[in-house]
Amino acid sequence: MNKIAFGTELVNSSGESLSNIVHHIDDIRGLMGNIARANREQSEGISEANISISSIDNLTQQNAALASEVSSSSKNMRNLTNKALQVMSFFK
Repeated sequence: MNKIAFGTELVNSSGESLSNIVHHIDDIRGLMGNIARANREQSEGISEANISISSIDNLTQQNAALASEVSSSSKNMRNLTNKALQVMSFFK
């Protein structure tokens, strides 16, 4: 009878252990789901940052082109002003 009681105790203990294992597996599954969601959110954030950086790069290139155009126009305006001053000096 003692061996039967001991065997019954081992079976009950094994059942509890298996129940704990299943519970921990469920916990791990939940944590993995949270990690996957966080990974997707991080990936989306990185994609949005890349889009923003690309937009900033495009704007910087446009600003550089405009600055070059302004510089060229300024030189042309200076040349035209000098020519106008030369013509007006004739009338002094």
